[in-house]
Amino acid sequence: MEAELQGADAALHRVVHGTIPICIALKSIGTLDSSVPFYVNAYRIYSLSSIVDSVREHFAAIVVTLNARSPIWFSYEGIPIPFDWTLGEVSDFLTAAGQSLTLPLTLNVNFSDAQAAHATAYQSPSQALAMLVGRAADALGLVGRDACPDDGQLRSLYSLMLRPAEMSRFGTEYARLAPSSPSRVPFRVITADPTAHYTIDPLPTPRRRVLTLGPTPVREALGLGPGSLVCHGVALTGEELTEDVGRVFGPPSFGVTIIFTPDPTVQTEEEGAKESDAT
Repeated sequence: MEAELQGADAALHRVVHGTIPICIALKSIGTLDSSVPFYVNAYRIYSLSSIVDSVREHFAAIVVTLNARSPIWFSYEGIPIPFDWTLGEVSDFLTAAGQSLTLPLTLNVNFSDAQAAHATAYQSPSQALAMLVGRAADALGLVGRDACPDDGQLRSLYSLMLRPAEMSRFGTEYARLAPSSPSRVPFRVITADPTAHYTIDPLPTPRRRVLTLGPTPVREALGLGPGSLVCHGVALTGEELTEDVGRVFGPPSFGVTIIFTPDPTVQTEEEGAKESDAT
């Protein structure tokens, strides 16, 4: 167990302080030359909204010649990326979905409305902060608020997270405010389909369950069948206990996000029953 999670302290540090090198590229349009990409080493817990202003500024000279008021959205090989997903979730999902990722993670920025409807609407920094606070507050509301930070404390906490220079303080404040031993934690499960042809279809909607932390394997507790599990860049076997996964991967949203990719070679009992009925 400890070997899988590379040690609880190491995994917890990766959740709160881990970064992903990202390259934001603007595809050449017509006779325009390809512009120099925008590079950033972003924290896994940032949402895409946190880097939008920097991306706009970087591509301003070209964007203004196209349409400065055009909506902005990001994609990966044609897949629109929702703004309310963290960069860690995006990276984990694409990895779990069988994409051959190389670092830096290369995303395309788009300044047209052709497929903007498939992506979550752009959030301003204040809206991104409200989204983060709302997600955390929602999680706390599901499990009870005893000894948990209130909305005002959460807003102050996530305000630190959105300022890179304050990330060290963010870790300290989280440790101070977070419940020392939560008994129940919300788990968000995002299912990736390895057989799907990802074109312009929106990414799947997470499903959520609140688990009582204990000695139950996480795969069993979530009712997940055969397949791979990825959480904050760490591959899980599924035999890890809910009490360990919740404690290590719960920060900083007071919940756990797991990317699950079913094994397409394993036939479920329901599918087997359908085939038997058909024959």
